[in-house]
Amino acid sequence: MNFSEYSTYWADTILTMKKPASQASMKSHIRRAVKSFGDFDLSELTESAAQKHIFEASKELSPKSLQSYWGTIRLVLNRARKEGYILAVPEPELPKVFKTKQPSFTAEEMKRIIQNSDGQDKLLFHLLSETGVRAGEAFALKPSDVDFEKKTLNINRSVFNGKVQNPKTENAVRTISISSGLARWLRECGEGYIFAVSETGKTSIGKKT
Repeated sequence: MNFSEYSTYWADTILTMKKPASQASMKSHIRRAVKSFGDFDLSELTESAAQKHIFEASKELSPKSLQSYWGTIRLVLNRARKEGYILAVPEPELPKVFKTKQPSFTAEEMKRIIQNSDGQDKLLFHLLSETGVRAGEAFALKPSDVDFEKKTLNINRSVFNGKVQNPKTENAVRTISISSGLARWLRECGEGYIFAVSETGKTSIGKKT
């Protein structure tokens, strides 16, 4: 069996069980791999063949992207090994990933952004700034996720490509304390999702679903 055939089988039986966000990135990784060695029999994916492929891919991908890319291919090949198609999974040398400082707004910059916003944008920016929740988690919030007495916010779902899903990780399910001001603002929202997007692409607060 060649890599293209096996990766299609893996995508149909294994990848479909993963979260939508993971599926999207992994499908992209597999498409890249199929273009390079899709016709290779699985037994032909030797250490030298894998290392040569990584070298070529490094001309287009950053070290971090390359690590993620080969992580997907490793998952596919690990499954192939478990099913007896190959004896071992090649482990090519990958470039080291150096941590870099992520760009972020200062407290003063966020204050100005909020002050210069209105409506749903003002509430959204205020919520993100105060709580640090991910955008997908914010878009999945409902008034029922807010404990107005204790002034806490329960994060237990997220949104990706317009679809509700479980949070990114188990640790992402959490309870966050919020200010009295934010609690009062959220109390004013209607039923359904606090931030809902209409068919025209416009975001509204408390739109009923």
